This record gives sequence, structure tokens and C-alpha cells, in this order.
Amino acid sequence: MAEPRPEDWGEPPSLVRLAGLLVVGEGLAGAALAIRSMTRPPNGSSALELVVAATAPALLAIAAGAALYRGRWWPRTPVTITQILLAPLAVANTFSTPLGLLPLITVALILIGLYSPPSNRWMNHAYDLTPPPAPMPFRLGGNQIE
Repeated sequence: MAEPRPEDWGEPPSLVRLAGLLVVGEGLAGAALAIRSMTRPPNGSSALELVVAATAPALLAIAAGAALYRGRWWPRTPVTITQILLAPLAVANTFSTPLGLLPLITVALILIGLYSPPSNRWMNHAYDLTPPPAPMPFRLGGNQIE
């Protein structure tokens, strides 16, 4: 059976598109931090190592956010895992700076956008778990074999 195409599911809910935009924003923030660290590397680390370590996840976040915005279903799992990993950092950051609440709000909005009821209904099309119709029973002689 061929995999259903996203075009067949209709437009994604606005919450999925908002989550995609927020994930792209997280990726851009990560890329900005990577560029900033290139000019001022922390003590004891190489600028190149830090840029590679920070740029790869930022680019993946940008790609996943753009795919979510376009209505693809595959980025839901990597984005969820990323948000779960970012949540403790966001909570720790809320106590250190007045703007620390912004990452926590972003993480919450992304998870709400990905797991709201309209998003779940839309995502179910990718997995269409409705059972197929029951096969006709086989009859041999006058006996019915199922």
C-alpha cells in the first residue's frame, strides 16, 4: 500500500503552522548563538568545534520547522524530543534573567500546537489506523471456515 501524500490530508491546522514557525525561530536563535560563539569562544574550547556543535542542531531545527509549516508529519517526533530536552533548560533559565520566561513559553506553545485536538486529527491521516473490511468467510462444502 502506498504511503498517503500530505497533499491528500488537506491544509494543516494553524496550530501546526504556528509550531513550525516557532521551531524555525528556535533554529535561527541557535544559529545566531553559533555565530556569536565564533567571535567569542568560551575558555578552553575551539571556536570551530563550538560552531559545528551548535550549527548542526540549529539547521535541523530550521528544516523540521519548515517541514511542519508546509504540512509534513515526520518532524513531529524530533521536534517533540527537542522540546522535552529544552524544557529543563528553559525552566532553569527563567530564574536567571527577566527574559528567561520566553523560551519556556515557546516550548509550551510548540507542544500545545503539536498535540492539540485539531492537530491530532490532522496527523491521524498519516497513520490511518482504521481496520480494513473483514474478509468474506471461506465455505467448503456446506461448512463455514473462518
